[in-house]
Amino acid sequence: MIKQARKISVLGISGSGKTTISRELSKKLSLPVYHMDTLFWKENWTEVPEAEWQKAEFKITEKDTWIIEGYIDADYYQRLDKSDIIIYIDLKGYKSALNVLTRWWKHRINPRSELKGCPERLDLVFLYNIFFQKERKGIEQAILKSDSNKVIRLKNREEIRKFLDPI
Repeated sequence: MIKQARKISVLGISGSGKTTISRELSKKLSLPVYHMDTLFWKENWTEVPEAEWQKAEFKITEKDTWIIEGYIDADYYQRLDKSDIIIYIDLKGYKSALNVLTRWWKHRINPRSELKGCPERLDLVFLYNIFFQKERKGIEQAILKSDSNKVIRLKNREEIRKFLDPI
């Protein structure tokens, strides 16, 4: 099923590993990866206007092949309708919060490749929201608006490995 997919959405709360998994899928399936963070942010964490990033996302979803990883909620679920497969990384909040702390430490000076000009910041409210999975409700609502037969939910690192290894 996954090997035939040409359009893949990768979802999960911040720090769940969407970027890492998307990159691995890209290598294994030879599909391009698009990061929603790249569409949302300009240098120095300057927000991109909503209409601008939505237009950019629409252009990507019109392509024949893609992996799109990143933010989604009930208001912006349309990408899921165009997806062949939806991979939902549903890790515990504390694990994602630890991942965010690790990412902050690693990239506080040298930004991630998908967020050039945006060194990681440590925001306690953001960390709180991840720990208590505040983003999860919007993700779940978006999934409810899509075809649930397309959703692959991975709840821990073991399930992620079992999913990725045979590809």
